[in-house]
Amino acid sequence: MQGILFDDVSIPFPQSWVENTQKLKNTFTTEAGTEIDLIIRSKKLSVSFATTCLDNDLKTYFQFRDKDSFVLTKYDPLTKASTTATVRITDFNYELVRKSSSLTATNGVWKVSFNLEEF
Repeated sequence: MQGILFDDVSIPFPQSWVENTQKLKNTFTTEAGTEIDLIIRSKKLSVSFATTCLDNDLKTYFQFRDKDSFVLTKYDPLTKASTTATVRITDFNYELVRKSSSLTATNGVWKVSFNLEEF
């Protein structure tokens, strides 16, 4: 995997990056009882992201959490090139790693997890 960018800001590689592409569809039943699937979108990207970081990176994640949307640039192993998608952050969670606040030169080590959902 090559670099990850949020609006051209380089993001450190996460400990966990799980991609899932969803097929969005509506299913209708006709009067004859036949089900018809209307494909709305064939590949909607969803990413589960988890990492451990210092307070400076946590601040960066907070900035993107508060945006309505941003551009994600990531490596696509199928095309072997960088691709972009407009995404938003959902289910943002963070917690202080136990006893890490006593480390010098940092305000602790933080566990961060969130989901990226493509528009």
